[in-house]
Amino acid sequence: MRELTGIGLNSEADFLRRSNNRTLSRQKRIKIIKIKGIHIFIIFTVLVILTFFISKAGRFLLTWEKLNIQSINLINCPDYQQERVKKIVGHYRGNIISFNFDQLRKELLAVSEVKSVSLSKILPSTIDVQFELRQPMFQVKSTDSYKVYDDEGVFLYDRKERVPELFTAKGPGGRDLLQILPLIPELRRIKSMIDYIDLERPDNVMVKLKGFNEVFVPGESAFVNKIVQYLKFKKQMSQKLKGKKIKRVDLRFENRFYLEFEEEVNS
Repeated sequence: MRELTGIGLNSEADFLRRSNNRTLSRQKRIKIIKIKGIHIFIIFTVLVILTFFISKAGRFLLTWEKLNIQSINLINCPDYQQERVKKIVGHYRGNIISFNFDQLRKELLAVSEVKSVSLSKILPSTIDVQFELRQPMFQVKSTDSYKVYDDEGVFLYDRKERVPELFTAKGPGGRDLLQILPLIPELRRIKSMIDYIDLERPDNVMVKLKGFNEVFVPGESAFVNKIVQYLKFKKQMSQKLKGKKIKRVDLRFENRFYLEFEEEVNS
């Protein structure tokens, strides 16, 4: 009988202890939820306040007169189209923070002398514009001017007078200008020696060097070395040529030169 009574008391004590533990656990969870809720409310309130102040600060910065663009520095500006560039950038003003470079870059790249352009903001009120310019390579004589091109065949500008530093391409120009472009890497090596490039013939380009009577038909590659070899050959063969004047030297064939002599005039 005592054993049964002991079992009953133990079971009741376990039940009360489990019930008390569940109550404490429930109260603890409720307390944690309340604390988290308070934290979330505080965080939300802080975020709302920060958003408000950031918005206010943003509006202030976008309307602050000291951040309005006051000057645009043009670094390495094009020479011949400088006025056009100044006119383009003159249209751009406003707040430096909200200034968008895309449209300005697009308009500046439309200037033929400009190869690339980089823009940067210098706070509080300055924009730097750095140009990379196309380099003039040759000129084509037109009716009343010289049209200047770069090494990619891009037209840069017109000049009334011949540019001494550039070689001149004679002929119709236009579609025939494309014949020069594959030769540019080699022509650049002897740029200062070139008198003119002749585009008159539809089948090839002819190169005339300063101080030489003959013209050269170069082909498309490694013709500068061939010209050097020819000049050595000419010097060695000067006596055998017996004063004959060479009119044309064809360099398009490997390991040989084809020479065309001026016709002798019988007196």
